[in-house]
Amino acid sequence: MRILSLNVRGLGSPVKWRYIKDIIRKEGVKMVCMQEVKMASFSLNNCCQLWGDNDIDYFYSEPINGAGGILTIWHTIFPQCSHHIINRWFIVFVGIFRESNIPVVITNVYSSCNLQLKMQMWEELKGIRKREPCNSWCILGDFNAIRNEGERRGISQARGNKREMQGFNNFIDSMEIDGKFHEGLLESCKIWCGSYGCVCARSS
Repeated sequence: MRILSLNVRGLGSPVKWRYIKDIIRKEGVKMVCMQEVKMASFSLNNCCQLWGDNDIDYFYSEPINGAGGILTIWHTIFPQCSHHIINRWFIVFVGIFRESNIPVVITNVYSSCNLQLKMQMWEELKGIRKREPCNSWCILGDFNAIRNEGERRGISQARGNKREMQGFNNFIDSMEIDGKFHEGLLESCKIWCGSYGCVCARSS
């Protein structure tokens, strides 16, 4: 199964809609995870228009004061959702891949830039990891955090917060994920990540 993860920095532009729609069509994407959608609401009709298909379902965490907004869309023929968790910082999809009948947990993250709120989110996700003992976890999105100075991107050249980097590494270790970009999750899963996104995944 192919998954697209992208921080869209606002989904109001028709150009971005066409860009995402083209990737879905050309690459056979079955799930799309977007961050910073920045739309007050997002309907099933919007999802079908974006995807170009009606066999679609979605979860949306609305932005607060115009900031944020997390969207997970999937083609219902492939992953089947059994239950989910939604809050301001993440959407957790729990279900199975129909083709292989393998249980999976896919978490779409958009983290605050505030360290205390990041730490709170990490603790919440660790708690969910314990309650959902599935071997196949995929955590993707924009964590607004780096593991080391070598991962820094963008205009700012300020040194990273050592406490934050240590906390992020501890979080990854405690989640039993390896913190690397993957091609091959659940054998045939491919994940695309936007230029500032962060992908963590593990399969077993």
